[in-house]
Amino acid sequence: MIITDLPNEILCQILLFVDPPVAPVLQRSCRKFNELVQPLLWRYHCEKQFKYWNPEHRIQEKFAADVTNVDWKKIFQTRYKTDISTTYDFECILSSQVGRAEKAAKIVARGYDVKDTLLRHFSVAEDAEDVLARRISYYSSAVIGCLHRAMAVKEWNDLRTGQPVPLERALAGFDIFISQNHTLDLDQVAQSIRLESPEFSDFSTRKQAIIIAQYLQRGRMTGISEENNYHALENNFISIALRDARYRPLPLVSVAIYCSVAGRLGVDAQPCCFPFHVYAVIKPPESCSLDGGAATADTLAAQMYMDPYRSDEEVLESDLRAQLTDIGASPADHAQHLAPSSTVQMVCRHARNILNSIHHMHSAYDNNTATLSIHLDPDSALYSSLWALVLLPEDDEAVIQREHCLHYL
Repeated sequence: MIITDLPNEILCQILLFVDPPVAPVLQRSCRKFNELVQPLLWRYHCEKQFKYWNPEHRIQEKFAADVTNVDWKKIFQTRYKTDISTTYDFECILSSQVGRAEKAAKIVARGYDVKDTLLRHFSVAEDAEDVLARRISYYSSAVIGCLHRAMAVKEWNDLRTGQPVPLERALAGFDIFISQNHTLDLDQVAQSIRLESPEFSDFSTRKQAIIIAQYLQRGRMTGISEENNYHALENNFISIALRDARYRPLPLVSVAIYCSVAGRLGVDAQPCCFPFHVYAVIKPPESCSLDGGAATADTLAAQMYMDPYRSDEEVLESDLRAQLTDIGASPADHAQHLAPSSTVQMVCRHARNILNSIHHMHSAYDNNTATLSIHLDPDSALYSSLWALVLLPEDDEAVIQREHCLHYL
């Protein structure tokens, strides 16, 4: 028996273990292999060999689409060529001091596609001849750090030019500056809520909003914590809040998590930058009421507020208006304070929160009371805030602040 006599199902499984560069050679060797090397094989290699993708690929949409509607072989070839080019440039950085900056810039210009290649080179075996150069050299960390910062700046620049950027991605830009582990598993959170509440889609908007808040509170992904300082730097970062239950995010980040999860569950929740706090404002589907059923003239413009940082209960609009009156806000300004806030407003407010945390950190160091629960680089956090404020000035006062920030950049 020769290999081509085996059933097609077994041959397809064998091909999964063949190095991708060998597959085209096999494809040209005989008609049967040519018929077997189909889009499913290239899709498999794209999914297994590459974890990080440039947003331009829209890779998640393609993975969800019909396999025959995507040219997976071409996509793999593009990524493979990027891998070879990045490997060559990285080897040049290690082997010669000449042109290192230029080579690093070429790698960064290829975008997020290069991260898989860089991480593979950093994760060499302990007995490799140049293990120290790959793992701890200045250029190794500098290239990937520059790549991350370029990604964040691009997101904020897209936001500045009016392109749609999801709130969670805009805030994750700050995380990119301080950590390599900045993945957000919000899809998994939404899926867990659906599994826990199989009839979620049948509930009223009001009940859905409360269920989401309850789940996030139980998972310690939002809310108050007495275990760490409110102004601690780590409380500002959305990826830390999602992956480490020891750290509870600030109100702005809590609301961002809430709104992002709600959106994945079909609930229209948006942040509201209230004075000295942040709430989530939830609206029912068009022509529907918050409690289900068709909207009437009295309920057509109805909306509800949630404070996932403090509780899983609804916040009455009348209470919020009373707070505004207590702080001296003009009744004419109430509607503005209670309206949904833009992503730009949220990013700028978040940048100022980080600057405030750094200020409190410096004060604590001066008083010998500073504690940092995890290793974060305050300079990188400061750098992220300055970049955001430079790219996204909200008003004339912010423009003046922008000019001040340029001095540090």
